[in-house]
Amino acid sequence: KYVLLQFCTILLDTAKVRLQLQKKAVVGDAADAPKYRGLLGTMATIAREEGLAAPWNSIIPGLQRQCIYGGLRIRLYDP
Repeated sequence: KYVLLQFCTILLDTAKVRLQLQKKAVVGDAADAPKYRGLLGTMATIAREEGLAAPWNSIIPGLQRQCIYGGLRIRLYDP
């Protein structure tokens, strides 16, 4: 269940991080136009420039984190 959710949310998380990093960069240098515009525009730009599989390049650390959290949750569960 959690693994499937991780696969679904990794794209949104990647787009969110790109937008956040862009905002920090634009504050320092306002002369350049922003590369990413909105959530859907960011996802489209990533897919166009890096390929459709690009957001899932970092799926392994996310799945490892979910396995650790899930394992701890099951182990620490006290009925």
